[in-house]
Amino acid sequence: MNKKLKRNVLSALLIATVVSAPLMASPIMQKITAYIYPNIEYRLDGVEILEDTQTIYYNGKNYVSVNDIVRALGKDVTFENGKVTITTPQYEESVVINEAIIKEVDVKQNQVTILPVDKADKLENYKILNVGPETKLSYEKNKPVVKISDLEEGMKVKVIQASFETASIPAQTTAYEITILQDGVEQESVAQNITIKKATIKDVEEDDKTITILPAGKENKPENYIVLNIGQDTKLAHETIKKVVTLESLEEGMTVKVVHSPAVTKSLPPQTSAIEVIVLKENGDLTTDDKDDDFDHDTVFETEIEDAKIIEMNHGKKYMVVKNDKGTYTVKFTHKTKVEFDDDDHKKPNVNSLKVGQRVDIELENGVAVEIEVQ
Repeated sequence: MNKKLKRNVLSALLIATVVSAPLMASPIMQKITAYIYPNIEYRLDGVEILEDTQTIYYNGKNYVSVNDIVRALGKDVTFENGKVTITTPQYEESVVINEAIIKEVDVKQNQVTILPVDKADKLENYKILNVGPETKLSYEKNKPVVKISDLEEGMKVKVIQASFETASIPAQTTAYEITILQDGVEQESVAQNITIKKATIKDVEEDDKTITILPAGKENKPENYIVLNIGQDTKLAHETIKKVVTLESLEEGMTVKVVHSPAVTKSLPPQTSAIEVIVLKENGDLTTDDKDDDFDHDTVFETEIEDAKIIEMNHGKKYMVVKNDKGTYTVKFTHKTKVEFDDDDHKKPNVNSLKVGQRVDIELENGVAVEIEVQ
C-alpha cells in the first residue's frame, strides 16, 4: 500500500475511533459543523476502495466510516456497549482457490458448485460449497453485501474453503468466503471459443470420456492431435438428423465439427474441454434398424431419468433432449404429460412451461414422458 495513503487511512481509523468514544460515553452530544467532501478516491495497492463511502471534512481533517475502512482491509468489526472491536477473520485449516467459475447455484440447498479455472471441465473437478450463516459473501471491490441469491452461473469467484472434503464426486466442503472477482461474469467466454470446422476422430475413450481428433489439413502426427474432454454440458449432435448422439455412438474415422474452450493444456497432445461435437452428414445418419424413427432407440428402455438438464426443446414436434451423468436422451412428450415444479410459483404448469436449462426428473413409459418434475 502507498505509505501516505496507509498513514492517512490508519490515522482516520484511529481518530474516528478515539473521537467517537467520549461522544458515546458522554450524556451530552456535541453539535458540530462539518462538510461532505465529494470526489475523493481511495486506493489500496492500486485497487479502488470505499467507492460508496462519503468523506466528512471537519476541523482540517477527513473522516470516513470505521466500518467501511476495516472491511476494505479484510478485517471484521463489531460495535457493542460503546466499544469498537476490530479482528482478523480466523478459520480452521483452509484452502484458497484464487479463481473459479460458478457452475451452478442451488439457493434452496444453500450450495454453490464451482470449477477451479486450472482444472478440466469434468464432474470430478467440480466442488460443491456448502454456504452457511458464517460464510462471508462479498465483491472484490467495496460494494453492497452479497446474498447467495445474487450469485449466478458463470461468475468468477475467489474461494476460501475448509481443508476437509467429502470423497464424493463432486466433492463437498464448507465455504468460509466467496468473493466475486471484478465484474463477476465471464462476458467474453462465448466469443473466445475455438471452432474446428472439420476433424477426424482418432480415438474414443468411453471410460475417460475423451475424444482424440486430428483437425483437417494437419499431418497425421500425435503432436497435431487434440484430446477433447466430454463433460456433462458438452453438446453431442448430428449435423442434419434430429437424433441424439452419445459418446458410445462415436467411432474412430468419423468426421466432426468441434467447438472447444480456448483454455488448452501445453501437453502433447494438448487437452481442452469440448463445448460442441457435431457429427458431419458425410458420415451418414447413424440410424439403427428402424430407419423411420428419428429418436434414439436406447431411450425406449428407460423408465426413469434423474437429475437431467434440458439441452434442446422442440414444442412443435413434442420432444426434448436431456442429459445427465449417465448419458444423453431424446424424450417424447404429449399434451397429457404431467408437469410439476418443486416451487409453488407456477400455476397449472404443463409441457409449455418447460425450457432449455431446467433440471428435471422424468418418468417414462415406452420412451414417452408421463411425468416430469422440474427441480
